[in-house]
Amino acid sequence: MLGKKARVNYGMVYTHIIDHSRQDYVPTEDTTTDKLPSPLYSRRTEDILNIYGGGSMNLSDKLSAEFSLAAEHSKTTLWDEWDLYPTLSATYMPSSGHMWQISFSTEKKYPEFWAVQNVTSYFGGQYEHIVGNPALKPSKEFSLSLVHVLHNKYMFRGWFSHTKDYFTQTMFQARDQLVEIDKFDNFDFYQNAGIMISSPWKPTWWLDSRATVFGEWMRVKDSDYYDCPFDRNIAYAMLSANATFRFMRSHDLSLTINGFARTKSYQGPLDLPASGNLDLSLRYAFLSGNAILTLYCNDLFQTMMITPECHWSGQNLRCKYSCFRTVGLSFTYRFGGYKAKNREAVDTSRMKK
Repeated sequence: MLGKKARVNYGMVYTHIIDHSRQDYVPTEDTTTDKLPSPLYSRRTEDILNIYGGGSMNLSDKLSAEFSLAAEHSKTTLWDEWDLYPTLSATYMPSSGHMWQISFSTEKKYPEFWAVQNVTSYFGGQYEHIVGNPALKPSKEFSLSLVHVLHNKYMFRGWFSHTKDYFTQTMFQARDQLVEIDKFDNFDFYQNAGIMISSPWKPTWWLDSRATVFGEWMRVKDSDYYDCPFDRNIAYAMLSANATFRFMRSHDLSLTINGFARTKSYQGPLDLPASGNLDLSLRYAFLSGNAILTLYCNDLFQTMMITPECHWSGQNLRCKYSCFRTVGLSFTYRFGGYKAKNREAVDTSRMKK
């Protein structure tokens, strides 16, 4: 603490990562042992050093600010580099329930470990090849946003972000063989800008609802994507809403409806068609609210999964995914007086496949 209105923080975080992976292939009826790829034995190490400093201060009763700067050194067998990550935010509260906030932030996102292995997995009668990319680099995102909250109910947000070395998995039809290659690649950049409006609506005791509207423009570019570079942009919109209907004042019996709808979008060279979803949940709480019985139905109209397509530079792909309506019944009982201990969760985001 620096007086009563300012605070500084600083520190250092060092992370050492060892990733030891192995993949073997076994013969099938159509493949003999001599035609199998060689087994993979991989050992990768990463060293990440992050040195940071920052502070916060109350400039007045209505205005406050926070800032920080981190210097990060990342070292692997493929890269050795320093990066700077500044953040800055200012919050202005002219009255109770009324807030303005502007912020600038930077963030680094690392790929999952399985995506950077030099290995190929075979699916779909060996038509689909999931190929690792050892040269995959982390992405760096720079974003600017403005948020306005009115009466502690209505939220308005506008933003712009630029992501360098953006990575995602794409599908590519090989030119020389009947093979689809699924691979994570770094793009030149990904940009998006948009606005969001979120508003509750509670006209009476038996209805509690909220709707959120997104409007976004995006641009994605990759100048060395196989033999068909691209530079694409599109504007799209999304609406999400939820509503809870209460049937009785004296008993906790309610029906909750959640849904969303989105217009067409892009993922690199892929076209993502319009999509939507609707979930229902009937909830009854009894025994002073400790017992909860829930009947639910997810993806009522079986529209959650989309069918991505690619018709770009000679590519002709259409991926049909199945949708499943799920109906279930759950019972929960909460024992009074129990308080769960707060434990720091282990970060396993890079281990998922």
